[in-house]
Amino acid sequence: MGRRYEIPAAFVAAIRRSQKGYLCMRTHDFVQELNMRGWHFSDEEANRWIEREQPDFIDKTPDSNSNRYWILRNMGEIR
Repeated sequence: MGRRYEIPAAFVAAIRRSQKGYLCMRTHDFVQELNMRGWHFSDEEANRWIEREQPDFIDKTPDSNSNRYWILRNMGEIR
């Protein structure tokens, strides 16, 4: 089991800049970063963590896929 501070670090590592210039990420990328740090979240667990801990990220997934597409809201911050 990893250390708790590694979860936000994995989240930050999964964030990318889109071609339009905003910060975005996919759930699967976050889960991969967590796995490299010793945490084993399912996509659903990772999505719940993002919803709870990162309120400035919104879900822009066009369908009901568990590999959600998250973007940082305008003037939002990474916590």
